[in-house]
Amino acid sequence: MPDEYELVLLAALLHDVGKFWQRTGEQGAHQQLGGRFIHQYIPPQWQGCAGIISKHHDVSAYLSEGYNPLKIVITADWLSSGERKNLNNEESANVVNTPLISVFPEIRKSQSKNRDISPSEYCYPLKKLEIRYDVLFPVPKEQYPKRQLSHEYKELWSEFVREVSKIKEVSEFEVYFNTMYYILQKYTWCIPSAVWKSRPDISLFNHLTTTCAIAACLRDIELDLTYCTALYRYVSKKELTDAEKESLDDERFLLIGGDVCGIQRFIYSVVSKGAAKALRGRSLYIQLLSETIAKHVLLRLNLPITNLLYCGGGHFLILAPHSAAPKLEEIEKWIAEKLLKIHKGELYVVLGSVGLSSSDLLSKRFGSRWHELSERIAWQKRQKFSSIMNEEHYDELFGATEEGGIKDICSVCGSEAALTPDEDDPSLKKCAFCRSLEHLAKQVAEKRYMLEIPTPTDVNGAPEDSWEHTLGMFGMRYVFVDEVGTLPEGAHVYTINSTAMPTGLCSCASAGFRFLLNTGLKEMSNLAKGSQGMKKWGVLRGDVDDLGVILSEGLGDDQSISRISTMSSMMSLYFSGWVHVICESFSKENSEGDLYGIYSGGDDLFIVGSWSALPKAAGKIYDDFRAFTCNNPDITLSCGITIAPTEKYPVSRAASLAKESLDRAKQSPGKNSICFLRPMSWEVFSGGVAQLRDRLLELIKSESIDSTVSRSLLQRLYAICRMFEDERSRGGTLAAKHDDRYGRWRWMLAYVISRARSGGKKDELLEDVKALVQSNIEHAIVAVRWVEFLTRKEEVR
Repeated sequence: MPDEYELVLLAALLHDVGKFWQRTGEQGAHQQLGGRFIHQYIPPQWQGCAGIISKHHDVSAYLSEGYNPLKIVITADWLSSGERKNLNNEESANVVNTPLISVFPEIRKSQSKNRDISPSEYCYPLKKLEIRYDVLFPVPKEQYPKRQLSHEYKELWSEFVREVSKIKEVSEFEVYFNTMYYILQKYTWCIPSAVWKSRPDISLFNHLTTTCAIAACLRDIELDLTYCTALYRYVSKKELTDAEKESLDDERFLLIGGDVCGIQRFIYSVVSKGAAKALRGRSLYIQLLSETIAKHVLLRLNLPITNLLYCGGGHFLILAPHSAAPKLEEIEKWIAEKLLKIHKGELYVVLGSVGLSSSDLLSKRFGSRWHELSERIAWQKRQKFSSIMNEEHYDELFGATEEGGIKDICSVCGSEAALTPDEDDPSLKKCAFCRSLEHLAKQVAEKRYMLEIPTPTDVNGAPEDSWEHTLGMFGMRYVFVDEVGTLPEGAHVYTINSTAMPTGLCSCASAGFRFLLNTGLKEMSNLAKGSQGMKKWGVLRGDVDDLGVILSEGLGDDQSISRISTMSSMMSLYFSGWVHVICESFSKENSEGDLYGIYSGGDDLFIVGSWSALPKAAGKIYDDFRAFTCNNPDITLSCGITIAPTEKYPVSRAASLAKESLDRAKQSPGKNSICFLRPMSWEVFSGGVAQLRDRLLELIKSESIDSTVSRSLLQRLYAICRMFEDERSRGGTLAAKHDDRYGRWRWMLAYVISRARSGGKKDELLEDVKALVQSNIEHAIVAVRWVEFLTRKEEVR
């Protein structure tokens, strides 16, 4: 007999799947169609959830004694939506014509709340999830095909049930549930959850998974009539008694946040020679470590994958029952002890939590509570290792970690562990752990699948000084392969950067997919050699501006858990999936240099590359991000670029300088800027600065004009730009730009341009240069330096 908890989870996960079927033209109420789907496509042992699904709008049962499994699903459905609604209405007849609308145009920061412009509507195509522009990027509603979508729904439904049918023989619940989770993501990510609303901007996938997450938290709670009546009266827009309000204010849920601390130092403290594998391996390790710890917390709390609401950039978010609060301290202590033993204080995980009530979900305060949790975790990070700050761990925390003296140390991490000469460069000596991370980078670059295999935390069989052993201590082993063979029970197979899930798996293994920035392994020397002009590599860093404000305030009164989840998952698709496509396209074209993706996920990115490719890559990432977020002026991205002065320049220093550049960009008014040589708005960067760069390049290198000008023109223009800056320091920007008393730079510009004239097209270009320098004098020095770098002839040093 199946566990009642299993039936509740599956019913919650599939409770609205009937809407999908209904929109193909199938007749019947969606809850009845959902019941039919269960009987037709789900393994017999779990078909008992059909009764729950077919009655999940049965208010009379909800307000009666008993029926607790049904009450859990109905409660979770209402709390996930966070909407007051007419419970008796089915969706409108126009549902088949209504695509999923992007949530991004709705976002407003506090300073622009009173903006009069109504948000434009952008629609997603009704296609299964793939990392392609025509799939991921929404289009303005007026450009969306004006036709019924029933044909697209039928095609999508046909593929969906075909894939669901392939797992009908699975007998292990967790295997079945996890595979169904990814099948639902693949086919329902683009389907609106509800169309009776004015803006159908919540995906069916996010509504189903958040409903399931809430249901999982209610498993041990007997939902009494007072609570059920209060919730029913609230969603029915009726007045509540004080007792009913108190029942909804009771904190039944716990929002748990995890943060891996020490990431920057851990990833970027590598030497430049041979740094490529080290950087990528360390970045991947942090990703796997945070996911493994998050899943370990889920396991300890007996929660399904749906309750991992977010995981990226070393952060994770879990929805748990409030009864989990006492267990968190024990879990955090256990994790801290493991990491202290392995990393000797270099990496540490903070676990924080805030209570959540039904009122928080119904009044759509989920984003605000998430922000509150983030602030609490930021405060806890100042108390590193506080969970194990006791006599037992005193020597580990405050004592010497190594012997000291004159000894060889690891060329990558600086430890005194046993060292082995590097295979490619014997002058570099590396510890076993660093070598294992480099092997990880190589594996991921070459393989199609990632196997995730549960393993006992005390015995995992991997060499002690390896990333495999570390993750095994948290109960997970990872293997990267090209072909999926025989799998152990409970294994999960991820296809990397494709939603085409592996076929022919045994019934003991689940399947899914994941997106990774994966450009293959590249050395700094080759990146430098591939640059145009001067032969140097550089670093690009970027992240979304004011993401905390967007999460806590951006959706105003519409912060339901489903809507926040939809926004978060869409953002992750861009950084985890689309940035990989951008970097891959640069590697194939290789016209302006190459890119080496280190990390992109959540809301930030870190890319190493040929210096000449980085500005163009930054512009492409920004332009696509703006299109992806529907050109909402309140959702912006800032980037910082630094150029390493030599091939062997320390990566840690280059990473730090790129972070400083990013911080300088974010100090610009309104942020939404790039710092390349100096900070400027994206409008200036892609407008006047780019135009001036192109005109100067044409003057110096083009074969289409009678005679090019020498690079000495750049030196003269550079002197003019510095002259302007001197005048600005004396009289201010306005005076330097417009007052003749500070206008010596303008006279010098006119003189330099006139001396360079010789007739024909060349003179037209020179006039363009003169006009562009005058109109962009504050940032013209960037274009001049840019062209000087692009036209410099040198070898790698």
